[in-house]
Amino acid sequence: MIVVDWQTLPAPELSRCYDDERAVWTDRFAWDTTDNWRQVEAARAVGTLPGLVAYDDGPRPAGWGFHLLHRGTLQLGALAGRSTAAVASVLDGMLASPEAARAGDAMAFIPETGAGVRDILQARGFAVRTFAYLDRRLDALPPEEVRVECRSFHAGRLAATADLLARAYPGFDPARPFAPRGTADEWLDYAGQLVAHTGCGELLPWASLVDEPTDRPGRLIGAVLTTRIAPLTGHIAQIAVDRDCQGEGRGGRLLRGALTRLAGRGYTRVSLLVADDNRAAMALYGRHGFARRGAFLSAWRSMAGAGV
Repeated sequence: MIVVDWQTLPAPELSRCYDDERAVWTDRFAWDTTDNWRQVEAARAVGTLPGLVAYDDGPRPAGWGFHLLHRGTLQLGALAGRSTAAVASVLDGMLASPEAARAGDAMAFIPETGAGVRDILQARGFAVRTFAYLDRRLDALPPEEVRVECRSFHAGRLAATADLLARAYPGFDPARPFAPRGTADEWLDYAGQLVAHTGCGELLPWASLVDEPTDRPGRLIGAVLTTRIAPLTGHIAQIAVDRDCQGEGRGGRLLRGALTRLAGRGYTRVSLLVADDNRAAMALYGRHGFARRGAFLSAWRSMAGAGV
C-alpha cells in the first residue's frame, strides 16, 4: 500500500474520490453533498486542507481522507476506502501528520459504510459511538402536527442558542461529535457552524424554531435548527431542550413545528441523527414516524503521549 499527499495529485484524480463518496451519501442518506466536496477541493487546491490518498496495485485510489487541526482537535474527514488496508493506511498517516503532533485529541464523524472502519478506529484507541440516521416522509402529516405554532430562529438568537446547548448537554463527553469539552466557546463555535456553513446542510431559518418564554426574553429553553440537504429534503440538524424543562413535551412540539413548516413549503422528506443509546430520543422520533435508514460513527481519542 502506497500513501501519498493529496496535494501532489491533479484535481481529476481527486474527483474520483469525491464522486464515489457523493454517491454513497446520495444512495444511503438521500443527502446531496455536491457543494461540500466542492468546498473540500477548493481548500485542498490552495493547500489549507491536508489529506492523504492510498493506492494498492491499481491506478484508482483505494482509500483517502483529510484532516484539519481546529481548536486543538484533529478533525478527520471522509476516511473512506475500498479495503480495510487502505483505510488503515490513510488513518495511520493522518495520526502521524504534523497536525496530529500538535493536537490534544482527535475525532471523526463518518458514515458507517463497511471496510471495517469501526474496528480500525477502535484498534487505534478511539472510543466509537453509533448514531442512527433516521428519516420519514412528509406527505401525510397527521392533523395535530399541522396546528403547532413556534417562533422562528434568526441570527440574533445565535448566542442564546449556544447557551441553551450548553445547558442541554452539560459537561465533557468525548463521544459527542460536537463540542466534546462542553465549553461556552465550543458551543458558540458549533452553533455558528450550523448557521453559517453547510456541513450539516444549508440552514432554513423559517423551519428553525425556538421556545422563548415571554417572562424571560432572550433566554431559550428549547430550539430546533433545520437545514436543507437536497431538493425538497430537510434535516433536523439539532434539537435541544433545557434540562430543567425536559419531560414536558417541548421537544416534541418543536419537532412537530419544524415538520409542519417543511411540509408547508412542499418538502417531501426529512432526516435526523440520534445516538443509538439515547433511548428517550429514539422513542420520540419513532412516535413521529421516523425509521432507521443508516448509521454514522462518532469516534474520539486523546492524542496526549499517543503513538499511532
